[in-house]
Amino acid sequence: MQAIDTYGSILYNISLFVLKNEVLAEDLTQESFQKIWKNLDKFSFKSSLYTWMYRITYNNAITTYNKEKKHRKSDVEHDFFSKDFDLTNNITLKDAIEKLPLNYCKAIVMFFFRVLN
Repeated sequence: MQAIDTYGSILYNISLFVLKNEVLAEDLTQESFQKIWKNLDKFSFKSSLYTWMYRITYNNAITTYNKEKKHRKSDVEHDFFSKDFDLTNNITLKDAIEKLPLNYCKAIVMFFFRVLN
């Protein structure tokens, strides 16, 4: 399917940024394509196909993240301002974004994926 070849890695990366777990991101990407396929007749052409697929994937990722968060006993909320970033070590942008709490990295991730398309 051409949509999987075209959008598969992008949708996977969206899932991975939200979930920070490769296995969950792979599963979620497959689930997103299933939802997309089942609801293709509901696509209204008011936005681009990519935007519609992005929203389905992103919403699925947030839902999965919240479910996983409830199941984790030792989930600690991050305080961005008390986070100690060691700027003397070489860290990648991806590493820095992954250290941010979900609420802070949401805007970065959304901007990054919107710029690509």
